[in-house]
Amino acid sequence: MWALLFVVTVILSTAAGPSPAGAQTAPPPGQPYPAKAWILVDADTGKVLEAFNEHEALPPASTQKIMTALVAAEKLTRDTTFTVGTVAAAQAAMRIGMAAGQQWGLDHALHSLMMVSANDAAYALAEAASGSIESFAADMNAAAARYGMVDSRFSDPAGFDGTEGFNGGSRVSAYDLAIAARNYLAVPELTAIVGLREYRFDGPDGLPHVLYNHNKLLARYPGATGLKTGYTSLAGSTFVGTAMRDGRRMIAVVLNTTNMYGISAALLDKGFATPADAPGLGPVLPPVRVQAFQPIQAASVVPVAEQTPVGDGGSRIVTTFLFMVASAAGAVVFLRRRAERRRRERAERRRKLAEIRRAAYLAALTDDSWDVEIAIPVQGQFDALEPIPTPE
Repeated sequence: MWALLFVVTVILSTAAGPSPAGAQTAPPPGQPYPAKAWILVDADTGKVLEAFNEHEALPPASTQKIMTALVAAEKLTRDTTFTVGTVAAAQAAMRIGMAAGQQWGLDHALHSLMMVSANDAAYALAEAASGSIESFAADMNAAAARYGMVDSRFSDPAGFDGTEGFNGGSRVSAYDLAIAARNYLAVPELTAIVGLREYRFDGPDGLPHVLYNHNKLLARYPGATGLKTGYTSLAGSTFVGTAMRDGRRMIAVVLNTTNMYGISAALLDKGFATPADAPGLGPVLPPVRVQAFQPIQAASVVPVAEQTPVGDGGSRIVTTFLFMVASAAGAVVFLRRRAERRRRERAERRRKLAEIRRAAYLAALTDDSWDVEIAIPVQGQFDALEPIPTPE
């Protein structure tokens, strides 16, 4: 009988096969919080106080926008005004309603990005900062290396993943998100945005806009100061939460969970209950290296030494020089035309992808299960303030 049961078990296990790539897996038994990864960091010292699976690169959903805001703030000045492109304007909800050709200021775009997770703002900022989504992805990865991140690859500025995300979307670890959050908190202008519950402004469309912060921890946790929510079906619920008490600041990152506020509150409580001089787990986050709102430097001009041609030799030098200049100019024109053709082709592919996303969004409107991250905000500052559920 036991032998028969063993054979049946082996057969069933073999038939089940390995888990598909990207499938969500529950944390192992005995873990205190039902999430795939988390980390708790003392923001002031960088000490890691609590962590689980913190170096696994996972889909970040809209917590990706923390990095998008950091890089945009590094590459643009405070008074930047940019023109919205067709690709950014076509992004699916959640969106602020940018239209192609509109002139947006950096400040309103950052508020839309961080408070209501506007995907059109994410793409518009990426294109304004770097010229294209491809270049912005490269700039994000360069910034990540400079910040000291060790696990992550950044691609889509909005947090889309899978087939909808640029290059499959980003993959970011809880550890690296904590680094991003710590750098974010070092920029007062950015920190002020995520601490607001409500923000009003007149848009370039001439209409008044009211933003209600998606982060409900601001109203439910004493001392909460930010930072960013996220959700996709692949990433699950993701959250980076920050809080301050008695002059101490804490960062909690939770990835792939169904109880992001409850776990974050429990982690933050543990952080504030830990003495400031406690050693933590040992690791310490890299020092803050963000360089936000730097003035754009004009390209330096290198003077060319003046040369006086002598006889026929001088004429030959001039002729050769003019030939080289003409050849280089021709090559530049050719390369620019080819780059422009390729840019138009990429823009057309993104436009078609945006149409697919929009159709999926309209279809989702009939489904009551859609998440706040893809929803149009309702008129009301917060939902009813039920108690934060404690981690199971």
